[in-house]
Amino acid sequence: MIKIQEHIDRSDCNDYLLGLAENHWNELNPLKANSSELKHSAIISKVNKFIGLCDEDSYIKKYALSDKDKAGRQKELLLHWTSNDFKELKRIILAKPGEFDSINKELLEIIKREDLYDVDSSNFKQTAFGKLLTENIFNYGKFRNSDSSISLFKKLGFSHAFCPYCNDSPIDIVRKEENSGCGDKEVLYFDLDHFYPKSKYPFFALSFYNLIPSCTICNQRIKKSSDFTTKTHIHPYFESFDDIYQFSISIKSPLTPITHIDIKQIRSKPNDSTVKSLNLVNRYNKLIVESQELIKLYLNYHKKYNDPHGVELLENFFFRHAPKKKNDILKVKNGKLFRDILKEVDVLKILKFE
Repeated sequence: MIKIQEHIDRSDCNDYLLGLAENHWNELNPLKANSSELKHSAIISKVNKFIGLCDEDSYIKKYALSDKDKAGRQKELLLHWTSNDFKELKRIILAKPGEFDSINKELLEIIKREDLYDVDSSNFKQTAFGKLLTENIFNYGKFRNSDSSISLFKKLGFSHAFCPYCNDSPIDIVRKEENSGCGDKEVLYFDLDHFYPKSKYPFFALSFYNLIPSCTICNQRIKKSSDFTTKTHIHPYFESFDDIYQFSISIKSPLTPITHIDIKQIRSKPNDSTVKSLNLVNRYNKLIVESQELIKLYLNYHKKYNDPHGVELLENFFFRHAPKKKNDILKVKNGKLFRDILKEVDVLKILKFE
């Protein structure tokens, strides 16, 4: 519910992310041992491989449904990615959130939508070529289970945190015992959501800023393959939910029992559907009892501390539930909710939030 840049909490966070994105590109294009030659598993190698296959009858039949014009468009797309020493291919992997729409528009001038997916109700069903992109060239499954994936998200501060979308479910990197005698292996105990769904945008399947660490509830049960864009939803690398929305108990007095938790928009973002799409109002209204208890604790204790030492004790207690620093919101379960509620009832400004 804050930008991942804020969660990283570094003065050089943007440069730090650029460095991680560059390293991500290099990890996706590994070199053979003691050589400057790329491995066959490199994205660049795979693009070159399929360019050489596009004119073959077996390829045209499998990936273009025997349509030579369709196969021609596919080849043109692959050739486009080789231009300027694969600069266009690298551009896809390093693209920032605000660049996805323009890149997609450029690529759809080469390839047609129907070459990538069919629309089945509200779902996007990949064509054989779409699957070729996500399962072979931009092999998401292999990356998801790789050591480089674990290393990347540890560097992003997600070895112990809570989902950037809901701030409710934990996302961890946990050591798992191996039975093979090869020692323990770390495992991502969270999903990687494709903000721009890979079913519709297969070429963004491995884009650095399109891989959002998230909980299974947000990713698989709620968002699924919904068509999110930066124009319609809050992207965790692009905007902060905390800057745009505020939880509110909407009562006349802190003594009044809470009947509903509202999510108010405090900064304009036209056509934003984040709250509705992630079902946040209903999910957070399950926490009315916990919110009421926190308010009771505040009302019972805040008047008992009238000296600086007392205020320090009060802060130490409450900041376990509601992070003092905005940058720590993703480190605390429901930290955004409880932080907003305490700020609302703390009219005397006893708690010094940062």
